[in-house]
Amino acid sequence: IKTLGSGSQVDINPADADIPGTVGTMGVNDSITVLVDLQGKVDFKTEIGRLNKNLGKAKGPMEQLEKKMATAGYQENVPDHLKKANDEKLTGLKKKCADIEEAIASFEKLLSLEDN
Repeated sequence: IKTLGSGSQVDINPADADIPGTVGTMGVNDSITVLVDLQGKVDFKTEIGRLNKNLGKAKGPMEQLEKKMATAGYQENVPDHLKKANDEKLTGLKKKCADIEEAIASFEKLLSLEDN
């Protein structure tokens, strides 16, 4: 991570107070989020556009699964193991969307700091 991110150090689970304001976040999966100091390294407008596109792609499957799970007879007719798998998948999709939304907000904040 240090090499790929051209970083000088890697901190695991840093305290919120120790995270600088110029850090961007990106969800790798539903259990890993990477924070990288992006000052002077990223075009924030381009990243916001890319993230909005990714958010649209992630929301589609999430909304389809929510619709499927809300249909009449789902609770009665779907086996428990499939309901559990769908619940886990929905939780992962919701986390992914939340992580992307958080990253968008972070880049928008960084863009506003850059404009000042």
